[in-house]
Amino acid sequence: MKRLIAILVLFTAIYSCGDNKSYDTDGSSNKPVSTDPPKSGEATATNENPSYDPHRGEGKFKEVAIGASLDATKAEAGNKIYAVKCGGC
Repeated sequence: MKRLIAILVLFTAIYSCGDNKSYDTDGSSNKPVSTDPPKSGEATATNENPSYDPHRGEGKFKEVAIGASLDATKAEAGNKIYAVKCGGC
């Protein structure tokens, strides 16, 4: 039973890595491919992310007001978290 499950998992992993094209017996793709550039005025819909977003990663807070006194233990704990998760980048 374990071998059957292992074979099914392996088959699923290999199948999911395919390029989702169907091929004829000679290896050529039977899906039509257009090599023409888009016509002017024709909308081109893409599902890709924009190449650059200057505001990517910015949060909703623009300024932070800090009180007159800080809690030193919380500041040290925050510094440790920063060093582990953020400092490397």
